[in-house]
Amino acid sequence: LRNLRLNNNQISVLPEGIFDNLTGLRNLRLNNNQISVLPEGIFDNLTGLRNLELSDNKISVLPEGIFDNLTGLTSLYLDNNQIS
Repeated sequence: LRNLRLNNNQISVLPEGIFDNLTGLRNLRLNNNQISVLPEGIFDNLTGLRNLELSDNKISVLPEGIFDNLTGLTSLYLDNNQIS
């Protein structure tokens, strides 16, 4: 799987380990949902991820190091959240 589009749903919770086996993922769209918390390590196995869209959610805090393993990331969208 290279592209996963989960945008424009009513997703509020991302279970820990949900993306662990998607190591070939390049594009992940989670924008326009109700996500408020990103579990620690949720993106750790997505080392090939290039684009991550988290815009238009209810995220208020980013866990320390949440994006550390995303060494190939070229686009990250976090606009319209509640990050302070």
